[in-house]
Amino acid sequence: LDIRKTERTKDIPQLKRYYGEVSGSLHHEYALVVYRVDSEHHIKVDERKYRLTEIIFHIPSEHKVDGIPFDMEVQFIHRDKEERMAVVALLVEEGRQAHGEFAKIVQKLTKKNDFPANNIKLDIEKMMPFEASYFHYEGSLTVPPCTENVPWFVMIQPVRFAAGQIDRFMNVVKYNARPIQLQHSRLVKRSWK
Repeated sequence: LDIRKTERTKDIPQLKRYYGEVSGSLHHEYALVVYRVDSEHHIKVDERKYRLTEIIFHIPSEHKVDGIPFDMEVQFIHRDKEERMAVVALLVEEGRQAHGEFAKIVQKLTKKNDFPANNIKLDIEKMMPFEASYFHYEGSLTVPPCTENVPWFVMIQPVRFAAGQIDRFMNVVKYNARPIQLQHSRLVKRSWK
């Protein structure tokens, strides 16, 4: 989604993160690199609890802000007890230094036949940007089954990965992002945080 027009409002679902260190496995599925996790780390959206189940890496980003693209996007997929989904998305831009937590994934990015890579420990909260503000809208998943009416929380502050980290990811999956969708009349809210 190309986010161009937003409404800054206090009438926005409240996102609370309850993240820490998790252990998971890295898989290469079709054009996707997916980190699967089985933990109790979760988010709450207006008191509804969604458990973190997987992290999907896209290159380039599947969101733009005011027409500006990003080098990558990291999508944290969550499910509640009824299997309804919610997504927290990080926009990634190139920086000078390597991202420490992302480095744990990058070092496992090798040939397809080396997957899955098991027992990779990540501190999910350390992957998040310092600034907690976000865009929010209702949309669909960008990968099959393309479930609709999914709450999206796109963190406004990008995180930075070193060029070498982005290049290594691109060498494994090339481009795997859905084409950017126009906003049209879709309401995108912006948090006050």
